[in-house]
Amino acid sequence: MKKYVRYLLVLLMCGSLTGVKAQKTFQVDGINYYLDGSEARVSDNRDYSGSKIIIPNSVLYDGKNYPVTSIADSAFYGNWRLIEVTIPNSVTNIGNYAFHNCSDLTAITIPNSVTTIGDYAFHNCSGLTTVTIPNAVTNIENHAFQGCTGLTTVTIPNSVTNIERYAF
Repeated sequence: MKKYVRYLLVLLMCGSLTGVKAQKTFQVDGINYYLDGSEARVSDNRDYSGSKIIIPNSVLYDGKNYPVTSIADSAFYGNWRLIEVTIPNSVTNIGNYAFHNCSDLTAITIPNSVTTIGDYAFHNCSGLTTVTIPNAVTNIENHAFQGCTGLTTVTIPNSVTNIERYAF
């Protein structure tokens, strides 16, 4: 009996130490999301088959509307099919590697609500020709636009006070 109790205690301790958190994941109009508290985040869409995406301001899940506030790390990583992405004003964060290696991406609309563009967010998006950094951004992270060999116009507002290494 002691052996079983010890075993059960070890299992319980391992579960609590790992910090495993169940996430509710779901799909709306072919785009994958997960819930983070009262907000929805665009999640793993590496296999999204469309070429154009318009991310909505909010999504309906289980009878409740959730604002879309973030594009998660690696959300569209390596999705070569993407050509155009429109991000809504509800999004404040574009995660690390969010569009990394989306080589055919030619148009991205980044709204003024975005305050953070993560490391490698648009790294190797060689199809991008024009980028306008929103006024709310103060820092352009490491390698954010490195390898965007097609860029001919970049607009950086006065709000940007720091450009990390290899950002372009």
